[in-house]
Amino acid sequence: MRQRLVLVTLALLVLAGCGDKRIALNYVPDAAAAKPAADAPAVTIFAFRDARGDEADGDPYRVGGVYGGYGNRLSKVLADKPLMPTLVDALAAGFRTQGVPAQAAADREFRPGDSSVTGYALGGELRNFSTEARFTNSAHISAFVRLYAPNGTVAVEKRISERVQSGLGGGILTPIDDLQKIINEALAQFVQRVVTDPDITARLRETPR
Repeated sequence: MRQRLVLVTLALLVLAGCGDKRIALNYVPDAAAAKPAADAPAVTIFAFRDARGDEADGDPYRVGGVYGGYGNRLSKVLADKPLMPTLVDALAAGFRTQGVPAQAAADREFRPGDSSVTGYALGGELRNFSTEARFTNSAHISAFVRLYAPNGTVAVEKRISERVQSGLGGGILTPIDDLQKIINEALAQFVQRVVTDPDITARLRETPR
């Protein structure tokens, strides 16, 4: 009887562990917004083209998964809100900490001639945005980031990537709090890399022509 109870308990744990995991995406700037210079050019942050492929399954809420020892997916990790507005808003907030007037346009990708753009525009192609449990837990965000000049041409283009790893790993028993923690850490680090990138910063210090 006792052995049977243990088996039933284990089976219930497996079934519970295989259900989709839900996390809260959150970005908090590491500094208050800085006062921009009087002639500081503005930048509008647009949605990135979602090029994550199988990592996303075409789902704007999908941000990772829990995998077995053979790479088999046991469950998905879903965000509490679509990831793209979170990413765009985070980048806009990050630029403002650098004294760059920034606004978000998360509802669309950049197209030259967009009348809402008064200075520079930033967008690109999102390649990775995931938090995963395998043998260890890891989060990875990467994108081809493009800064567009006021005339619509590409001023800066580069791939920016950030990874965060955790020593925890437990398959279906992976703590969801850990997966949430490391993706939010990766988001903060990715934003910081973008808004302090020397090439992007140098262009944003120029007066738009």
